[in-house]
Amino acid sequence: MKTEELLNAAKKTLGIGSDYALAKRLGTSTARIGQWRTGKSTPDEQACFQLADILGIDPAAVIALVKAERETEPTKAAFWRMQAGKYAAALGVLTMLNSGSVAAAIGHGYTAAVKITAVCIMRNQG
Repeated sequence: MKTEELLNAAKKTLGIGSDYALAKRLGTSTARIGQWRTGKSTPDEQACFQLADILGIDPAAVIALVKAERETEPTKAAFWRMQAGKYAAALGVLTMLNSGSVAAAIGHGYTAAVKITAVCIMRNQG
């Protein structure tokens, strides 16, 4: 999952359609959101915590993802990818929610239970 996907998931969770509304919610500018989307810059730790709060996930997942994206040194980038990988299940659910592919997971032997903005995916045993 990339920063752009986190931003899209946050907008979807909040039920808003514009980067302007998201920027207001995060206390930043639409220009800054645009920079995050294009990779010219990445969210700082405060914004990572805010995004995590909106998405209902551990802030460490968002911070690790963002640090992996912005790190230029290969060994450090690998470290942050590994840390982000520890949260792969939560990030994967966000990706599926964002792309609308929960039905694809169900089609592969998983059961989904949806309540408000939460999705639980469990492997069918029989």
